[in-house]
Amino acid sequence: MQTVSPAGWRFIGSISRASALGVLICLAPSPEVALSAQNQRPEFRAGTTLVPIEVRVVDRNGQPVTDLRASEFTILEDGVPQRIEHFAAEQLQAAQSTVVESQPHRAASAFEPASVNRRTFLLLLGRGSLEEPSRGVDALMHLVRERLLPQDLVAVMVWNRATDFTTDHDAILGILERFAHNHVAIEHAWNVSAAKAYGQPVPAWIVRMMDDVFGPTGTLGVRTMDVRDLVRAGREARAQGVEEKGAEALSLLGDGKGAEMTGLGDDLGSLVLAVEYLRRVAGEKQLIFVSEHGATFERYEDDRGLARRAADARVALNVIHAGGVAYSTGNGRTQLNAAGNISANLFTARTARDLAKLTGGQFHAHEFSRSAEDIDRIDAATRFHYALGYYPLKDPVDGHYRRIQVRVSRPGVTVLARDGYFARADIGVGEVRQTLSFNRIATAAERMGTIPTIGITSITAGPAPQRGNSISVSMTLDLSRVSFRKEDGLNVGSLDLAIFAVTDRQKPAGEMWQTLDLRYTDERLAAIRAAGLRHTATVPLTGPAREVKIVVYDYPTDEVGSAVAKVERH
Repeated sequence: MQTVSPAGWRFIGSISRASALGVLICLAPSPEVALSAQNQRPEFRAGTTLVPIEVRVVDRNGQPVTDLRASEFTILEDGVPQRIEHFAAEQLQAAQSTVVESQPHRAASAFEPASVNRRTFLLLLGRGSLEEPSRGVDALMHLVRERLLPQDLVAVMVWNRATDFTTDHDAILGILERFAHNHVAIEHAWNVSAAKAYGQPVPAWIVRMMDDVFGPTGTLGVRTMDVRDLVRAGREARAQGVEEKGAEALSLLGDGKGAEMTGLGDDLGSLVLAVEYLRRVAGEKQLIFVSEHGATFERYEDDRGLARRAADARVALNVIHAGGVAYSTGNGRTQLNAAGNISANLFTARTARDLAKLTGGQFHAHEFSRSAEDIDRIDAATRFHYALGYYPLKDPVDGHYRRIQVRVSRPGVTVLARDGYFARADIGVGEVRQTLSFNRIATAAERMGTIPTIGITSITAGPAPQRGNSISVSMTLDLSRVSFRKEDGLNVGSLDLAIFAVTDRQKPAGEMWQTLDLRYTDERLAAIRAAGLRHTATVPLTGPAREVKIVVYDYPTDEVGSAVAKVERH
């Protein structure tokens, strides 16, 4: 059977709602490879699930207030007072040990308290020039060089890429330094590129410039992000039991906002990606978004929708506008008012205030002449917090957004806390895996070319005997980079697999999704890693199939593989 050239794959078809929801087609399991449905929903009942809230209280100078008592706090959920069942004051200190964890824990549950002596920062760099007049990139370098604790985790997201979280602050500092020197040239190159005008992929010469920014980062991983996968996830969120306002911000990103989503990414899309990237990390996270003039949705409801997604993921959004305030001169041109006339740019300032206020972050609206002073406020506030928790009085499994209000009786202070959470049952590891797996597979399916990270070889595809209008696809999967864990003496792992069929005109002709549950003895695993795992799946068709694309995803390692092959016709 002849393999299709990677350049020949141009599948841009839609992926079904059933796929987004993880409704998997299951075949008969073998003793070693079982095909399973998604994880069972975790138990979630009023009185048994603690809702944690990390609360920071600062004075007029932005310094943390550290002597509050539990009696000075009041928590309301949808206006109803709640009994505080957990209260602790937590001061972060530099770790004494020279050995610290270099990776974050995955979020086992959005409701799982995570009290650790460290912070998690994602530094999101927006489009445009981020240096003058407020020196936005310098501010982030100031954070990494002078303000982070040794054990703090940090990652960088810019354009369509994100690094792993790491305690290797020097590696992150190197990326920021190279970005500071090169990002204006990259922006100019993209702005004059024909690819921007026609929404084509980023030219290879610009990609090389971006690669140089991420540079020789050693063991620090860098992954490509794509907003289109999250657009799909947002459109399907309603079917997961999340009320419309929570999904609206993601869905609207797919309605023509910026052809750059298929290129370097726009700021709105990057914000959504950043929130979802942080969702799988346990505990509260700090997102610092540095942009030239900010980003804005067309409606307040969309600001609130994104903020609620972030609050639900326990992501505090901190916003810095580094380029001064943009304002129209009335003649079609835009100029800068570096003095900070906030009324000149109400829309981006409004969005920034909304995102910060509803998530427990900060936006200082050009209060300071240098962005480093914003960073100092963020650093000071995040070094001390109160960990509060309560058991909801009302059964929260209804999919609606539950608003949380935290009040402090002491006058003259400012409370920073998340605005609420979505009360749904599937908030645990099952949803995290389901969402991330769908995003990774959907992006790989639409990507030009193939991904060799997890090898897929010896592919045959042809009519499935006695299966009606369907094809049988056989393949060999390379498990050498697939993660396994020990369980009852066996090596246990899993792979999410999807197969997409297209017609002669590259239109969708059918698809199939599976989860392969793998269980091997040590000897059998060694043999299969050496020879590969032979697997066959049946794909139901809706039309004549010419080609198939196979995508596999390993959740623990976050690795993807894909391959393309022709369908034999008898």
